[in-house]
Amino acid sequence: QYNKQYYKIHRLELLEYSKKYNRENYQKKKIKVFKMISKNNIKCISCNLKDVRVLQINHKNGDGHIEMNGLNYYSFFNSIINGKRTVSDLDLRCANCNILYEFECGRRGFGVSWKGLAAFATIRRHKTIQKLGGECVDCHIKDMRLLQINHIKYGGNKERKSIGQKLYTKILNGNCKNYDVRCANHNILYGYS
Repeated sequence: QYNKQYYKIHRLELLEYSKKYNRENYQKKKIKVFKMISKNNIKCISCNLKDVRVLQINHKNGDGHIEMNGLNYYSFFNSIINGKRTVSDLDLRCANCNILYEFECGRRGFGVSWKGLAAFATIRRHKTIQKLGGECVDCHIKDMRLLQINHIKYGGNKERKSIGQKLYTKILNGNCKNYDVRCANHNILYGYS
C-alpha cells in the first residue's frame, strides 16, 4: 500500500530518474562496445572524427539491417559485451562517412537508374534542399547524399510520420521558416543542443 502511495505521489520524479538512468546506462554500454570495435581508439575509420554522438556502428558486409531487424540496441550491445557476438565484421564511422560508404558499396543510391516514384521523390527532395539553401548551415557541405532537412523547432519524426512526402510540398510552397539543411553529422548534433 505504501509503495503505491509513494509511486502515485512521486510518479513523474521516478519516471525522470528512470529515463536518466537508462540514458546513462545506454551511453556506458555504447562506449564499451565502441572501445571493443575500435580496440580502444574510438574514432571514425574514414575521417578520424572522435565525437561519439555522431559515430555509428557499420556492418562491413552490409547485413546490419537484417541483424538489427527486431533487435534493440541494448540486446545488440549486450551480445557483444557478453562475447556472444564478435566485432570483426564491424567498424565505426561518423554518420556522414557511413552514408558515403553505403553509396560506395552500392547499398544506397539515387539517380537515373531509379524508376517511377523513387526517382520522383529524389528529385523533389533535391529541389526542397536547394530551396532551403542547398548546403549544411554549419559546415557548408553540398553533397546531396549527406544533406538532411532539419526541423529547427524539433518534432521531425512526428511530422514525418504524419505527413511524409508532403513535407517537400509544404517547403516548396514557401513554408520554410521552421526548417534548414544540415549534413547527417550536424543534424545529429543539433538534436543534442
